[in-house]
Amino acid sequence: MTKKIILIITYLLGILFFIGCGGGGNALDGGEETGRAFANTVQLPRTGQTKCYDTAGGEINCAGTGQDGEIQAGVVWPLPRFVVTYCNVSGPCSDQSSDCDGNASTDVVTDNLTGLMWTNGNGGGPWDFAVDYANNLTLCGYSDWRLPNVNELESLVNANEPNSAAWLNVQGFTIWPSDEDFDILHFWSSTVNGGGAWIIGMQNGHVSILGRGHYPSLVWPVRSEKVGIIQLPQTGQTKCYGGYGVEIACAGTGQDGEIQVGVAWPNPKFAVSGDCVTDNLTGLMWSRNANLAGYMNWNAALNYANNLTLCGYSDWRLPNRKELRSLINYGQSRPPHGLIPRVLQMCSPATTTGRLLPMLSIRTAWAWERRGSSICGVATWTTAIRTTAPTYGQYVQDK
Repeated sequence: MTKKIILIITYLLGILFFIGCGGGGNALDGGEETGRAFANTVQLPRTGQTKCYDTAGGEINCAGTGQDGEIQAGVVWPLPRFVVTYCNVSGPCSDQSSDCDGNASTDVVTDNLTGLMWTNGNGGGPWDFAVDYANNLTLCGYSDWRLPNVNELESLVNANEPNSAAWLNVQGFTIWPSDEDFDILHFWSSTVNGGGAWIIGMQNGHVSILGRGHYPSLVWPVRSEKVGIIQLPQTGQTKCYGGYGVEIACAGTGQDGEIQVGVAWPNPKFAVSGDCVTDNLTGLMWSRNANLAGYMNWNAALNYANNLTLCGYSDWRLPNRKELRSLINYGQSRPPHGLIPRVLQMCSPATTTGRLLPMLSIRTAWAWERRGSSICGVATWTTAIRTTAPTYGQYVQDK
């Protein structure tokens, strides 16, 4: 038995809050409760990953690998995933067989997975410009556009593609530049933490934080169009921030802390039972100790999780990208004092493989750094997960 059983901590600057050994309740992200479990309230989608890879980056048969490409846990994406609505300046074209004004920038795209409607054009600038632009936009007859939160932006990432931007460009979107400049493919979210805001790199799938006043990124407005196959959860952010990271009243800011779009977290969010913890938001069961076997490379971690027996269960596996992200509380900038072990980098590996950089031929597993904002491709901590509910509905295939 280890000297310390460690609470799962967050990656990036938000808290990846998990439950630690001392049964007390640092319930900053919805709370914890011992021995009680709720039905899951959100259904996580698949990551998009359908392929598997060896350590040299070569594609292999998925059978028996335990990789995300084999398991494909989560809600199946609908076909078609995206639907384009042709519009002019006043609203949808009466004849949807063609674009009545011949201008793609006035058209909109609806995601049937999430029910969100996205614009088909964008501009760039500091964060203040982005949120004002989105809040004051009238497009296709709609005036309820807003800046998406970090969960909404990330829902567009396809982990099976080395370049999600290029993939989106053939799904009906026509907003992407033809070059591969990383800097111009980052999009602002409404999720703010102090002086920074979370951004998504649509070319590489990176989730990171950027100073709001110093760097330009793109703006991609969204609106809630309909009920999708899944409902995205809230991010956990309930506060708003002005310049220099000073907390301000949320009213009229357009920040995530004001709008709080998404499914509310249950209270308690986590239910502790012995050495295991169930997330009442997703229905996923996690090992209570986030560092079950110490630092491992990805292959060793994958094998460890696949062969683990814990809390009487033997169907443990390594979590995928979406599952790891479901633990993040973007309302927290750091864990409570004393909960971070004295290590410089703390990552949990995911089964989702993908190119770390599109120009590289090698493949790496996604792993979230818990102190910084990068994707880790080195030896990482190992945590394990299992699905407590065998199915989420007709779209699920959770093997």
